[in-house]
Amino acid sequence: MKNSGKQELLFSIGGHPAFNIPLEQDLQFDDYYLHFSPQKSRLMLPLDGPLVNQVARTLGQTNTDIQLSHALFENDALIYETKGLNSYSIRSDKSEHSVTLTYNEMPFVGIWSPYPKEAPFVCIEPWCGIADTTTADGQLENKLGIQKLAVNDVFKQKYCITVK
Repeated sequence: MKNSGKQELLFSIGGHPAFNIPLEQDLQFDDYYLHFSPQKSRLMLPLDGPLVNQVARTLGQTNTDIQLSHALFENDALIYETKGLNSYSIRSDKSEHSVTLTYNEMPFVGIWSPYPKEAPFVCIEPWCGIADTTTADGQLENKLGIQKLAVNDVFKQKYCITVK
């Protein structure tokens, strides 16, 4: 996207890919786990209703795999701050099939499935922007994760999905 306007452009953008779970017949949703690469702790941003509670952020244990269950999403999305190259895979020890989403330099990722509805999918959402925080002042230029694009500058971002 190019800012061909006359002033700085403020925006947020992100993807919303969803992946059917199970990936094959005879397996169940909870036969799968999330694998993070690199395996390191990331800052986790909890939600307070629809708002991000940045004050209550903690270290998310993304240095190990997380078993999928519908209850994992009881408090809505798992939201992490990210830097550099990141990959998120949905895998099962009972199958060779997996799906991986990879991106570079997007500041957030949300991992989500509806709860209490037990939908047969998980979203892995790379974001350049995020919901308002509990301390937001309503000014777009102060919003956590807001992107700023100068006049005539170009913004490019992408993610890759690998199905195995």
